[in-house]
Amino acid sequence: MLTGITEPPFAIANGRFVFVGDREPTLGRWVRFARNLHSDFLQQWGHVPESFEKIRVLCEARYDDKEPGTELSADVYYDALFMGE
Repeated sequence: MLTGITEPPFAIANGRFVFVGDREPTLGRWVRFARNLHSDFLQQWGHVPESFEKIRVLCEARYDDKEPGTELSADVYYDALFMGE
C-alpha cells in the first residue's frame, strides 16, 4: 500500500499487504520506495518460493476513512518500475 491506510483493508488468501508510504497522502509528491522481495516473502509467508511461473505486484493508494458516498478522485503516475536482480 502506498498511502491512505495503516492496516490491511481485507483478508486475502493468495496475497499480502506491504505498507511503504506515509499514513496521509501528500498531493503532488512522488512516493519513492524499493523493496527486497526475498525479505518480504520471508516476513509475509515464512519462506521464499523456489519455482513459480509468474508473480503479480500491485501498487495501491487507498483512503478508507471517508464517509460512504464521499467522492474521491486521483491521478496516479508510475515511473521506472523494475523487478529483478
